[in-house]
Formats: sequence, structure tokens, C-alpha cells
Amino acid sequence: MSAYYLIRWLISYRDPEREKKEAVKKKSDAILRRLDANGSTATTGGKMEKLVLNSYEQTILTEVVAPEDIHVSFDGLFCCARCGLGGMY
Repeated sequence: MSAYYLIRWLISYRDPEREKKEAVKKKSDAILRRLDANGSTATTGGKMEKLVLNSYEQTILTEVVAPEDIHVSFDGLFCCARCGLGGMY
């Protein structure tokens, strides 16, 4: 039984993309915690941390932008359109 885990560990250790996968996992976990903290109430109890994501979903999650990181309002968009800077009228 221990030989199985040793071989499995050796194979995963030799994975050339291991560091990249670990970085994506850490970043996606941080984003999940941040999103969970924003939308949680006393009754939810950390629903985001219970999600099981595959590697593709973790990669997509690293591209998510939290609402508090968006510093543009509709007033700013309309101002650019009236001044001719927006490109769309």
C-alpha cells in the first residue's frame, strides 16, 4: 500500500506543470475566500469553500474580478460617450 503512494507522489513530483497548478490552486482558493466573504451572511457558513473545482474551473476562476475591484460607474461611461471618448453613442 505504501508503495502505491510513493509511486503516486514521485509521478506528481515529476510533473513539469506542478508549480503552475499549485499557483493556480492557491490563487483560486484566495478568490473563493474573498467572494465568499463578500456574499456571506451569518447563515451561509462558507459555501464557496465547499466547492470542488477541476483544473479548468480553477483556471477560469483566476480571471474573476470582484465587484469592489471595479472602479467605473455608469456616470463615468456616459461622460466618455458625450465627450467622444467612448466610441459608442
